[in-house]
Amino acid sequence: MLSALREHRGLAAVSQAAGVSPEDVEDIVHHLLWRGVVSLGVDES
Repeated sequence: MLSALREHRGLAAVSQAAGVSPEDVEDIVHHLLWRGVVSLGVDES
């Protein structure tokens, strides 16, 4: 799932890659961000 997120795929593609519903993907990402496990990358190019 994280590789799909890093590749900037859409929610449907991430959901399919992870084998979970789009709602679950949103919840998982929310919790990972909230806990500081992952962060939003900023592309300054």
